Amino acid sequence: MLHILLLCKILIMAPSTSGLPDGLHPTPPMGWTSWNTFFQHNSEEKMKSQADALLDLELDKFGYTILTIDDYWQLPSRDNATGRMIPDPEKFPNGILSLSNYFHERGLHIGIYSSAGRFTCSGNLPGSLSYEKTDVEMLLEYEIDYFKYDNCYPRLDGSVNIAGTGIYIDWTQSLEHLPSLWQSPSEESRYQVMAEEIAKVKDKRNITVELCAWGFGNVESFGPRLGHLWRTTFDVEDTWDSLLYNIDVNDENRYRAEGVQGPNHGWNYPDGLFIGKGGMTDGEYRTMFALWCSVKSPLMLGSDLTKLTRESEAYKIITNTNLIDVNQDPLGVQAQCLKDCCSHGSTGGLIGASGCYHFHHSWQVWGGPLANDSFVIVVVNRFDEEQQISMDWSVDAKLPPGRYAVQDLWSGEMVDDAAVGAEEWEGGAFKGILPAHENWAFKLLPLQSV
Repeated sequence: MLHILLLCKILIMAPSTSGLPDGLHPTPPMGWTSWNTFFQHNSEEKMKSQADALLDLELDKFGYTILTIDDYWQLPSRDNATGRMIPDPEKFPNGILSLSNYFHERGLHIGIYSSAGRFTCSGNLPGSLSYEKTDVEMLLEYEIDYFKYDNCYPRLDGSVNIAGTGIYIDWTQSLEHLPSLWQSPSEESRYQVMAEEIAKVKDKRNITVELCAWGFGNVESFGPRLGHLWRTTFDVEDTWDSLLYNIDVNDENRYRAEGVQGPNHGWNYPDGLFIGKGGMTDGEYRTMFALWCSVKSPLMLGSDLTKLTRESEAYKIITNTNLIDVNQDPLGVQAQCLKDCCSHGSTGGLIGASGCYHFHHSWQVWGGPLANDSFVIVVVNRFDEEQQISMDWSVDAKLPPGRYAVQDLWSGEMVDDAAVGAEEWEGGAFKGILPAHENWAFKLLPLQSV
């Protein structure tokens, strides 16, 4: 009975505003994050180099304007007098405010990192648990625009119950709420405190909040109330299997439920983009970008921009305006897997390839509605070899009956019209050879209904 009363109290005390009361991000945010690029080896000099490269490449004109300092920016101890975190003077000799000014003077936005725990995921640097008010004052002082809030070391004593991790699993709650895992204390109880402190200073500064909850604690149930975007998965890696795992988990039924994602709620986030880093092929990076855009994920780049050129394939991928327009579509509906899906069952995508034959043995179709009665369709070849494919627009892509003009989102060219509900020879299918791990991406615009 006590836990029911406590839950009721939390709900009553929750802010009555929606997840986006400040008008931030009616479409998914876009930017760059230091973690996938530099991991713990970040610095003021490196952050400035990324900002300069971003502007030189004119990526800001495509919407990439947020640059986030991830973990390892601070010293292991807080200031004894103020309780504030202290920037590492070797990495950030001029402090964070100086860097913030550097970004703002150039029309960019700055993000910074902490964790809803005793430590950050570093295991020894201070997190924000029990220091929420102090750390929000720090965000104001540094003129921070974007706050990434992680989920490591949730207990005040810093203890864990899985060796070698920053995790303290609540096994009872996890088994009850699968495929979502829960920690103790819960994600909602810890994120709630920080969200309330940030809400108190909303009139001074609108701060974007990323709840880096890894899908734990059923983040979809409180993310729209406490943040602007929320991680649905574990960290993505620069590999094909990791790409597939994260996009599958992001496609679980719970994330596509009514009231979870969209312009009035916030954004499911399967983690950042590795495009151009080198661990995957260009074809695999194209598939990553097409899927991330179609599911309306925030687009956070994660490769060294100083090594990017306008002639590179990576640059062409991340500046594809057709796909960016899909990502920023005002309707904001997350595309979903429609054929040979891996995460729509009771265990979601939690167990990955071992729980789904189609993980490596399928050509999938992903799709969803866009504004003005249009649709996005992405066909992904998950086989390790090319496939001869005949995709039925009705059976496989599940489009409503009608005739559609079809745009190839990679080339920008119009291809043969689709006649959904018609005979195959009249345009009922799209046929071709799709290389391993590659994709086709289409936008369908209505011509007439049947």
